[in-house]
Amino acid sequence: KQWYQRRVAITAGVSSYRAPIPIPKQTRLTAQKPPLGRCAGIDPQDILKEREYRISQRMALRLKELETYDDVENDNLKLRANIEAKAIRLIEFQKKVRKEVLSCMQRDTTLETAFNSKLYKRAKKQSLREARVTEKLEKQQKLEQER
Repeated sequence: KQWYQRRVAITAGVSSYRAPIPIPKQTRLTAQKPPLGRCAGIDPQDILKEREYRISQRMALRLKELETYDDVENDNLKLRANIEAKAIRLIEFQKKVRKEVLSCMQRDTTLETAFNSKLYKRAKKQSLREARVTEKLEKQQKLEQER
């Protein structure tokens, strides 16, 4: 109560309206020109590098944790820890294999499509009705050729 009474007493004679602060002409937003050149944004390559670094640090920490499971007497837990550790160690190899497979597939498909583009066009399935119509047309063409 005392705090509130003091505040009321202090603000009783003062108006709550404050005059706007005058802004010099040089600092007004309308007077400023936008900077020329490119705006420095976020570099996606840097973000990817940071992400890879964080992931590798987490994997290294997890490997250290899994090494402590060697002293555990529980065989099932020991086996799971061993499997997970081997999986973490094989991640780099797995990345290399995936990259190699993708590059080979891209190279092969570009070579094949460059020489024979019909390999990648889907053949139209012929329905029974269309087959009958084509047979009729072929018979008519044969009869016309015989005449």
